[in-house]
Amino acid sequence: MSHGVRIKNTDAVKKFFKQLNRNAMDSMNDGLYNTADAIQTQTVNNLRKGYKESTHGKDGGAYERGLLAGSFRGVKREVHKMTVGSATPYAAHVEFGTGPAAGKKPYRPPPDSNISFWANRNNKEEGEVLQSIMRFGTQPRRYLGRAVHTKKVILPEQVAKSLAKRLSDAAGKKIGVTRR
Repeated sequence: MSHGVRIKNTDAVKKFFKQLNRNAMDSMNDGLYNTADAIQTQTVNNLRKGYKESTHGKDGGAYERGLLAGSFRGVKREVHKMTVGSATPYAAHVEFGTGPAAGKKPYRPPPDSNISFWANRNNKEEGEVLQSIMRFGTQPRRYLGRAVHTKKVILPEQVAKSLAKRLSDAAGKKIGVTRR
């Protein structure tokens, strides 16, 4: 006894499969964008939570009063690539730390680094702050790295939701996504 199913090659079936590749690629872009947006939101939240003392010299959070957090202004969209980042000159120094505190050679901030602004705001002498940074460095404050680590796991679900919506539209029937 044989058992089988035959699918007729109707116009609706042809249309569905013709759109499948395009829907998959568009869904990947949607998923990447939604994940990048979630990473950016978490990054700003990490910066706004304020500094937390580090344990064993690792990842103490970030103490930030708004310039860096405000510099994250949207995900840069490209085909199959989304970028979350800051053009603030000191963003990488905050993320990865500097000098001996980060296991690197001594580092002197460049003249345009806004150290004087920070020193004045914190009632410190600019020279004192520069010497401290050169001598001790700054601890890494993994605001972006922590956001990527916590939010990257949503990518498959974001792609699946977008693909289900697009396939539902193409098939004319509701296709759902269930989480295992």
